[in-house]
Amino acid sequence: MTVIVQPVTDTIVISNVVYRRTKGRLIVNVSDFTPGVTLTATLDIINPATGLQWQGVMGPIIPFAQGVFSIRFSNIPPPNLVTITSDAGGSAQSGVTFLR
Repeated sequence: MTVIVQPVTDTIVISNVVYRRTKGRLIVNVSDFTPGVTLTATLDIINPATGLQWQGVMGPIIPFAQGVFSIRFSNIPPPNLVTITSDAGGSAQSGVTFLR
């Protein structure tokens, strides 16, 4: 008999995704309490320098308190959709809130 164990996919919770029009800045905050997880944010807009979608690895807000992550993109056009993926298999998407 062969037994295959599938790991549980982690849970990503998006706190907020805010684009500030006057500064051209996107701020994304999420939480994922899976130990040692790495989160990547991907935007639905193309980076003209690379021809690929804008993307960045999220860092913890407080380095010693794992679980809450944030990333800022500056001087970019406004995206419509942000996708967060983890190296543990989790994924979440969110629209964007636009502020002045």
